[in-house]
Amino acid sequence: MASGILFGVSDVAIKALTGLISHGGFLAIVSPWLLVTILASVAAFYASARGLQDGEAVPVIAATSTAANVSCIAGGILVFGDPLAGNAFGLVVQLLAFVLVCVAAWLTPAPLRAVGEAA
Repeated sequence: MASGILFGVSDVAIKALTGLISHGGFLAIVSPWLLVTILASVAAFYASARGLQDGEAVPVIAATSTAANVSCIAGGILVFGDPLAGNAFGLVVQLLAFVLVCVAAWLTPAPLRAVGEAA
């Protein structure tokens, strides 16, 4: 999960960095977002490698990708003010879909060989 969150932080930092470059030119690359991008990417890589060393590939990849998607969506909404639905019904549908995706990822079963080892 930590590697996924760090990948999400890196993605949000890249979005901020590209926005700065589009408005201020290429010299805008010299900003704190560049440092955040690099540090989060390197930390995410090592956290992901460690997770794959310690755990099974499928659950680790599922947890990493879910955490990355959740942190990217949250970052878009909280940091950049990306819009949600304009009416109450649309907002409820979007939030319900988001919760269902998170629950489905959480309920994804482990590989069958892991069940056999536990028994």
